[in-house]
Amino acid sequence: ERVPWPSPLRPAVPGLLAAHAGRRTAVLASGDPSFYGIARTLAETAGDRELAVHPHPSSVSYACARLGWPLEAVETLSLVARPLDALRAALHPGRRLLLLGEGPETPARVAALLREAGWGGTRIRVLAQLGGPA
Repeated sequence: ERVPWPSPLRPAVPGLLAAHAGRRTAVLASGDPSFYGIARTLAETAGDRELAVHPHPSSVSYACARLGWPLEAVETLSLVARPLDALRAALHPGRRLLLLGEGPETPARVAALLREAGWGGTRIRVLAQLGGPA
């Protein structure tokens, strides 16, 4: 049986798990589910003893590899289901940021915020489908 994730997901997880209690259940998620992914929510709801995670490299690992940046030298900020304004606190000269976007409109929204905040000369690189065939 396939059950699609509802949106918003986090508040629906307890009900989904309860509906399938006593059954072996697999969750398929892209990338590294422990890095801004579903694994945290599942562990908090079901308990980590009930959870086996089989991760794939995260988009952050792929992005750092593509850009030639050491993973430990960047700050990662997820803008998925979070206010774009959270980016303002992370803006500092020389800082390398990796932003996880919510959709195809994210780069334009980030660029607009950077211009408005006085960071209009910032170089932006947009990466998509990291780890995929394209």
